[in-house]
Amino acid sequence: MHGEDTQVYLPDVWERHARFQPHRTALVCGSHRENWLELNTAVNRVGNALLARGLGKGSRVAVLMSNSATMLHVMLGIVRAGSCVVPMSPMLTPAQIAALLADADVSALIVSEKTRELADSALQTETRPTNRLTLIDGTASGRWTSL
Repeated sequence: MHGEDTQVYLPDVWERHARFQPHRTALVCGSHRENWLELNTAVNRVGNALLARGLGKGSRVAVLMSNSATMLHVMLGIVRAGSCVVPMSPMLTPAQIAALLADADVSALIVSEKTRELADSALQTETRPTNRLTLIDGTASGRWTSL
């Protein structure tokens, strides 16, 4: 094994499952179910969208969303793009979120329609503005763009 890359990369694992077991259940979230092909397609969509926006290796991408299948798509898509996930709980206060955004020096923030208002409140108090603000579901407006 000398000289061989023996590391296993998570995106490669998902890709293999999608290729060899595409119709096997990969995700169950409440009544929502997805097979490996559906999961891999959703993850690739997010990852490719991030790469198209210049977010790749070395980027820190914050996620402010409630637990859901969409949140998992976003988090795995960030990993697929080679970026670092900075998870944030919607149970935090706007000031706590602003502090985390600043401390983590994030390149982007992804929110859902449900957490958009909380994010807007946090961004009002943030000392270092986050440039790329993305809404995963819902209608983009103002400073928010759709993913």
